[in-house]
Amino acid sequence: MREGRFGALPSPQFLPVRVADAAPATPNIAPCPHPPNPDTIEIELPDGCRLRVGNAVSLATLRRVVTALRG
Repeated sequence: MREGRFGALPSPQFLPVRVADAAPATPNIAPCPHPPNPDTIEIELPDGCRLRVGNAVSLATLRRVVTALRG
């Protein structure tokens, strides 16, 4: 049983998601050399950085990577 020794869990935050039509490749971004994998999602950050994340990546690891990319 949890006794609150580690503090309260942060409240989940939801961000807006937009599903976009396929856009032509941006000239300064190289195309992915690997075919898309159905177990992979692609996340594009506002600064244009793209992450491809497989289902084996833990939430904690993904959170650390995104935090590092944001600076």
